[in-house]
Amino acid sequence: MANKKLLVAGARGIVGRSAINHFSKLKGWNVVGLSRSASDFDSEIQWINVDLQNSEDCRNKLRSLNDVSHICYSAVFEKENLTSGWAQSDHAEINLNMLRNLIESLDKNSPKLKHITLMQGTKAYGGHLGPFKMPARETDPRSMGPNFYYDQMDWLSEFQKTKQWNWTILRPQLVFGVAARSPLNIIAAIGTYASISRELGIPLRFPGGVERIGEATDARLIAKAVEWVGHSKIAANQIYNITNGDVYIWHHIWAEGRGVIWYGTRSSAANVFSEIDARECATLGAYCKKILFKKLFSFRTGAVMAFCRLYVWVWSTAKSAPHEQY
Repeated sequence: MANKKLLVAGARGIVGRSAINHFSKLKGWNVVGLSRSASDFDSEIQWINVDLQNSEDCRNKLRSLNDVSHICYSAVFEKENLTSGWAQSDHAEINLNMLRNLIESLDKNSPKLKHITLMQGTKAYGGHLGPFKMPARETDPRSMGPNFYYDQMDWLSEFQKTKQWNWTILRPQLVFGVAARSPLNIIAAIGTYASISRELGIPLRFPGGVERIGEATDARLIAKAVEWVGHSKIAANQIYNITNGDVYIWHHIWAEGRGVIWYGTRSSAANVFSEIDARECATLGAYCKKILFKKLFSFRTGAVMAFCRLYVWVWSTAKSAPHEQY
């Protein structure tokens, strides 16, 4: 009989999906997935369609959850213009309210609540603003706001002071995993880009800038970390960077051409986008939206958003700024 229950917010994202797959296989655990979309999991898990931005919807639909012991919060609200949205105060406010709506409901209804894992990333170190000190430490000073990571952390730490449960924050770098129709999935962005390159009959050019060393985090490793921090006393109210432990340079990976064979394209490291090329991407983007997206993707939101994410990658790489996604 299961005596622990994990609730995953953002259940169809890269981290959320991996957490559900991991905990569903553990003995003594039940899993609840939260999302605005319907479940597409093979395993039978409890699933609740809820809008975390709507406090009344949260109260009504989460009222029956009286036995949740752990929460993995990987939900995020993003604006249509991804990067400019990060600098807007209402973006931070909406993300904070989403966390509050969920935690306040569960704190009231689930007396067995023991632990909350909150997902963050390199924006906590100002990665979305440009280069930052390397290696980044969890104790580094904050960058310029608005930044919903800081707002969520401040609220959660203050709210927890009178509670029996505790929290842990995990900060991965570039997350790799499976997530269908996720706008924050770099693999979907590369796949979209490869399909477009094949359609245009051009090499799969590397859309980056200067060479830099990066780190990645396997979503399955994050799921194991969620399990560990959930029962480890030393992880209570702590922040942890989390990566695979190895490093890479995108130029070298791209030159090997691994992962693009399925698309029938040939990768090209020698023919790299320059900064001028990156600016000219707007023209290519307009053409893709008008002709290629209609042919290849039928204007599916996930594909369009994924390709927009690739634009972000072009600029973040050129600025030598690490990036993350959930």
